[in-house]
Amino acid sequence: MTEEEKKLVELLKKRDEQAFDRFFRQHQHKIFRLALRFLGNLEEAEDVTQDIFITVFKQIDTFHGESSISTWLYRIAVNHCKNRIKYLSRRPALHIEGKATEFEGEMSGAGHENGYAHRLPGPDEVLEFKETEKLVMNVISGLDEDLRTILILREMESLSYEEIAEVLNIEMGTVKSRLS
Repeated sequence: MTEEEKKLVELLKKRDEQAFDRFFRQHQHKIFRLALRFLGNLEEAEDVTQDIFITVFKQIDTFHGESSISTWLYRIAVNHCKNRIKYLSRRPALHIEGKATEFEGEMSGAGHENGYAHRLPGPDEVLEFKETEKLVMNVISGLDEDLRTILILREMESLSYEEIAEVLNIEMGTVKSRLS
């Protein structure tokens, strides 16, 4: 953990609102994007993202610095997403269809500053992206939960094997073998 992360964690543990606001702004888009990819529904992703940051605020005292703060945050996020998927599977009537592809281009984070694209894609690019993303998400949603989680973290969130192992609390070899 870097010195800057240590200072931030200290402030978060003191319930410093400015530190939490900074932490939220720094991580909100990637956590929302992760939730959207797991859940495939904008409203559910927004709700889960809010729940994740509430949990972080309430549970920051349980963070002991054994990993980076972002790894700890991803672990919380993945657990919340898995729990929401289980909840929704028991209550299918409550799950409103709204695919992740609708807002994925806006929230991808790559080449964006404050959520706005430096260059907006053309209509053909948007259509192609949405169609491809929809196909990928349909295939991924049918996979085993463990494999789906690893694929999302590796291919969509660009986490390293080591980071995935830390987030999921499994061996790096297990991550690699599940992807092979």
